[in-house]
Amino acid sequence: MNIRASRSDSGRVVDSEGVVFLCSRGTRMLPIIREASAPGTSPGKSLDGRAAAALLLIELSRDPEFQELGILEVDTSKQDFLTATLGGDYSTAKIAWEGMDSPTPAAKADLSRRLKQLLAAIRSRVGHGTVTWNATDLTNPERIYADTKNTIQ
Repeated sequence: MNIRASRSDSGRVVDSEGVVFLCSRGTRMLPIIREASAPGTSPGKSLDGRAAAALLLIELSRDPEFQELGILEVDTSKQDFLTATLGGDYSTAKIAWEGMDSPTPAAKADLSRRLKQLLAAIRSRVGHGTVTWNATDLTNPERIYADTKNTIQ
């Protein structure tokens, strides 16, 4: 994944274990994690907090079950959720899950359930033309909202 601080191209990439490196050839087309503030995680350091949660989201979305989401970018700047830009129609999804800031098996399982619900909502075509999906309701994790105020007419 590419990793960038908000509004800047930092020229860094991160591996699947969360270790940050300087950019090299062939990394331009990788998904992007946008950290909340510059300068972000330094090369040689590991991602933590929301940036680590973004990495988990991208890694899990590569599972064949979730590849349809085609996550292009994850923004970590909001305190309560991550914002993912989805491939295909470039819609966005606000996503939160239990244990988001702690990489435990239970947190990963909750994220997996949330992504299944998100895919079901997208496939339902109920929110056809939706620009923003909202999967942040932790009190009712099976509820996914299509933010109609952002819907293309």
